[in-house]
Amino acid sequence: MKFLELVIYEYRKVYRSKSFVFFFLSIFLINGALFIYTQYQNNSMLLKHINAYQQLHDKYSDMDIETSYTSIKDMLIRIDVYGDLSTLTTMAKDHELDISDEFERIREQYPALVEEYQNGTMQLITGEIHTDRILVERLYRDIAHVYTYEDYLNIVDEQAEMISDFSIFSKSGTFSKRNIIRTVRDFDPLHGINLPYAKLDAFSAVATFPMTDIFMLFGLFIYCVALIVREKDREIFPLLKSCKYGGASLIGAKLFFLGVNSILMVLLLYFTNYAIAATLYAHQIWEHRFNAAYYSNNVPF
Repeated sequence: MKFLELVIYEYRKVYRSKSFVFFFLSIFLINGALFIYTQYQNNSMLLKHINAYQQLHDKYSDMDIETSYTSIKDMLIRIDVYGDLSTLTTMAKDHELDISDEFERIREQYPALVEEYQNGTMQLITGEIHTDRILVERLYRDIAHVYTYEDYLNIVDEQAEMISDFSIFSKSGTFSKRNIIRTVRDFDPLHGINLPYAKLDAFSAVATFPMTDIFMLFGLFIYCVALIVREKDREIFPLLKSCKYGGASLIGAKLFFLGVNSILMVLLLYFTNYAIAATLYAHQIWEHRFNAAYYSNNVPF
């Protein structure tokens, strides 16, 4: 009971401080603002054409991974050819160059695509070649990660076998040898798993934003300062140490308060980022939470 009272005391001491509340709210506001700014800086074209990208996503998510990889690769080649033809046409127009040889070279490889370009019947998503290239390349990169996962596992096995051949790692019973054997054993159940392709742009945006980690460390520092600065400023540490619960119990209450509030801060920061990302990328939060849980069942962590 006394321990709980000490925790409540720490809670009131910290959250009644206007400066602490100001710093705490500032962390959340700055983190959210920087997250939004970063998304628009790095993915401005994607967010501008989010509806077209969403339709593209939906089209390939219904296919098996091999079909979707082959199809998106063909689309990327198609757009690259359109881009080359557009560049040649612009150069011929601006600089009065003869591009007939280059056109014929491309026509020999992709006669149907050249005809589509010349007839104005190009199969574009947004109507702009450059924009389509950005959207399709992003989707291709995501699908390729899933499609080439088995190749990645094979590389892990090959590297483990190669390392084990070195004399310094080949001695039986050593930590290095056991670690190599365990690595191969841990990755072995992942072979042959047919990984589905999921739409997880919101998760990806949150996971690749580094500033939140910095803000969490800064927030932890503020918590530490708030927990000790009042007693230090009033020079009552000697008095607290002489009290019955001023030693281990008080330290334990401070650490407990710090641990619980640090966890809450992490959850709030990441939930805020994900709520923003889910809104920007037009994803349903709970739908993708369930999707992530479903897909993770296929991977024996």
